[in-house]
Amino acid sequence: MSNNLTARQEKFARCLFREKSQYESWGLAGYSTNYSRESIDRNASVLANSTKIKQRLRELRDKAAEIDIISYNERRKRLTEYIKADITDYIDDKGAVKLDKSSKNTGAIAEYEVIESKRGKRKSIKLHNPIAAISELNKMEHVYETQAGGGDDNRTYNIVVADEATRESVGRLMAGGKRGQVVEGEVRQLESGGDPEGNQE
Repeated sequence: MSNNLTARQEKFARCLFREKSQYESWGLAGYSTNYSRESIDRNASVLANSTKIKQRLRELRDKAAEIDIISYNERRKRLTEYIKADITDYIDDKGAVKLDKSSKNTGAIAEYEVIESKRGKRKSIKLHNPIAAISELNKMEHVYETQAGGGDDNRTYNIVVADEATRESVGRLMAGGKRGQVVEGEVRQLESGGDPEGNQE
């Protein structure tokens, strides 16, 4: 990592570099999303405009310019081309392979072969695997990753209390938004070798 960035800051910078929004980058980098959209936007904006992040983005852009590779968006477009291509795009009404300058999604063609025999020329075509392209695109978009701190918390808390004062205290704590219920109950002391009902073994 450059400029003494934390792992989350580095991931945030890389997400911005891949043209994710500041809001998306915040969550994908592992920062808490348990705040209002306004708070997240404000914090993400402060981070995105920090000197460290701006410097890292410059480094990433310079590195990408130095290396002759296709950009993130170009890779996405190419994979999308693999997914959208259909074998019928390259076959005429008689079932023969038809490939010319007007053919669409030609980047999806994995193999093109012309076989000569006594009967004449036969053309064969094979497309890239669209399922593999979908999987690769999903990886690029981080579809398979889970966000730390993100998502719904579906836990239910049931708290048994012994008296009304404790019930009120716990009720105030739970007013913070967690689902659950406070149930008044009786506290029984366990005797050695016994169970809560007082039965001896």
